[in-house]
Amino acid sequence: MQIEMPDHLLQLLAKFTGSDQEILGSRMIANQRGAAGQENPLLIDGELFLVTVQAGRWIDDIIIGQPQVFGQFPKHMIGDEAHPLQTCTFSGKKANFGRWLRLRICGKNGILPHMKYVQFFSQCIHEKGSFLCVGIDPDPAKLPGEFERSPEGILAFVRQLIEQTHDLTPAYKLNLAFFERWGWRGWQILETVLTEIPDDILTIGDAKRGDIGNSSRFYAEALLETLSFDAVTLSPYLGSESIAPFIEDDRKGAFVLCVTSNASGRDLQDHGTDFPLYRRTADIVNGLNERENLGLVVGATKPEQLSELRLAYPKLPFLIPGVGKQGGAAQAAVEACRANGLGLINVSRGISYPAEGVTPGNIRAAAVRYAKLFQTEK
Repeated sequence: MQIEMPDHLLQLLAKFTGSDQEILGSRMIANQRGAAGQENPLLIDGELFLVTVQAGRWIDDIIIGQPQVFGQFPKHMIGDEAHPLQTCTFSGKKANFGRWLRLRICGKNGILPHMKYVQFFSQCIHEKGSFLCVGIDPDPAKLPGEFERSPEGILAFVRQLIEQTHDLTPAYKLNLAFFERWGWRGWQILETVLTEIPDDILTIGDAKRGDIGNSSRFYAEALLETLSFDAVTLSPYLGSESIAPFIEDDRKGAFVLCVTSNASGRDLQDHGTDFPLYRRTADIVNGLNERENLGLVVGATKPEQLSELRLAYPKLPFLIPGVGKQGGAAQAAVEACRANGLGLINVSRGISYPAEGVTPGNIRAAAVRYAKLFQTEK
């Protein structure tokens, strides 16, 4: 099985290694996957890449160093001022598909073994200057006329949506239901799309998973490792056990349903007079947030609870749906995000299917409007 590194990753490597045409003119090829935990050397024009393969399929870390005998780690890999580049960490590359899903090179001169989720979250928002999260919910019935009502049409539409919005949004939230309805072809679309989303954008798998034991663990592996989402949405009904597997890695995060934007959510969430269920949920999430990779889903359609929760839990990030077609309070959502700088305001239909204009210009115009509305600074 061969693995080819795309040009845009070669360019990033060249930026941090100091090489230019030498690396840019070459390809990185791995001729074997290796067994679980096995290390395989990859050579690029004399540079040695040590690769650890997890579970026989997933490339976890790549350490860049001088040409050495395989298996020996030169000093500068663990710190040496004469060699500022130490470690580049790649998360969730799918070796058997010949693709690299995510790239993280972070810190001064690339020096950090990995970037924590909270750091990446903050960086994405800071770079775009907006709390906008573009929801990707490709409904065949709502696609513009030029797109087929088929998996191929869905992929083409999602690609166009990303093309029109990627420079405006710090995050994409992909609702898995709209992909799963196509069966295995929907998962193939997800894998393709996730390889194409730029690396400076947070990806959220809107799966609303909630289970315990091995079921929860495998859900976490499927979403955070196999598909390599940066974060997921979770249902808390089975308690803290259903959340724990998703937050073990501080490079990954989760948003837990707390106050949802739909009206009937009150049937359960408002239960209890002195301390309603949504407050108990927020309390549990706040207590589990030791790695700073947990947040709450709080709907903008319920601005009183949104303000209450922001005051009660000032450090928790919020993912706020309900603005746009659902008519949620945009200003309350922006204020909740500005309070700690960690928040995302999701807009799906309002950007994907604008009421006026012609595609793709109307998608772009809607995204520009929402990005400005949700600016991080007044």
